[in-house]
Amino acid sequence: MVVFSCCGRVNWGMIATWVTLVTTVIFNVQFYAIYRNMQQGPLFNTLLTEYSDPGILEALDLLEDFQAQSARLTEREEDRELQYAYDFLELLATADPRGKEIDHARRKLISWYSKVRLFFEFDLLSSAYLHVIPGRSRTSFFLWIVEPLDRLSRALDQRLPNQMFDFFREQYNLGARSLELDHTRLSPALKARAESRAIVAANLRTEIDHEKNRLEAKEGDEATSTLEGTSEFVGGGGGSARYEKPPNLQEDL
Repeated sequence: MVVFSCCGRVNWGMIATWVTLVTTVIFNVQFYAIYRNMQQGPLFNTLLTEYSDPGILEALDLLEDFQAQSARLTEREEDRELQYAYDFLELLATADPRGKEIDHARRKLISWYSKVRLFFEFDLLSSAYLHVIPGRSRTSFFLWIVEPLDRLSRALDQRLPNQMFDFFREQYNLGARSLELDHTRLSPALKARAESRAIVAANLRTEIDHEKNRLEAKEGDEATSTLEGTSEFVGGGGGSARYEKPPNLQEDL
């Protein structure tokens, strides 16, 4: 950058150019920050309003009361914390209205937290809002009261765990819990259901493995055909020359 001309005079034109450039950059950065806050502000307020909705609060109260009730009716102290999750599985299996009510509450809470997760993952909300939405204490309680219901229900049906719980656990550095399905705490009907689902899942995995092996074998045959065609081309059709595949390629095929 030349500020002084060859005669030692100040190059005011160059200074004005750089001042304008720096000012423009600063203005654009500030404008982007203001624009982003204007976009995120209404979304932030909407999420706070949704969390304060009576439906969300009633769902939390319902699950907390259900957990406490199941714990009081459980004799073994080591089983009290998660007994409500096993009671929930039994109520769902028998189509009990209470089970459906609890399931609706579980779904409502998971739906809200899943939506918040998407907003953060798609950068629609800055991570600076994490200390408020959903907040560490809210998330900790949500994981404590909702995750066992969802995790054991999925384990019973041989479904993969919901990654949404791990997402929020990582954001707030919350410890993981051991939530393995204990078959000894299931009723005979649920045990039979779990065994049936396990057989179906095992058969499905076997079919997937067979299909994978079939596709790999098909790709290998196509590669062999291609090499044989190349061999004929190199030989000129007279058989005087033959294309030999490398040893390592022969082993792979």
